Amino acid sequence: MPDRRESLADPIFANPVSMASLRLTGTSMPALSRAFPALHRAVGMMRIGHSPEAILTLLR
Repeated sequence: MPDRRESLADPIFANPVSMASLRLTGTSMPALSRAFPALHRAVGMMRIGHSPEAILTLLR
């Protein structure tokens, strides 16, 4: 869960997310919860101009 909490600390997310919400997401949608940090890294890579191929490599 620390990696999800770190991802959500990014200013791109306007509203803070509570620990209870993170736990609920982890319980009710585990695959999304596990994928979220990689998706956040991919968005960061897009913001700084990495190629789509590099981003897809990260998500595989």
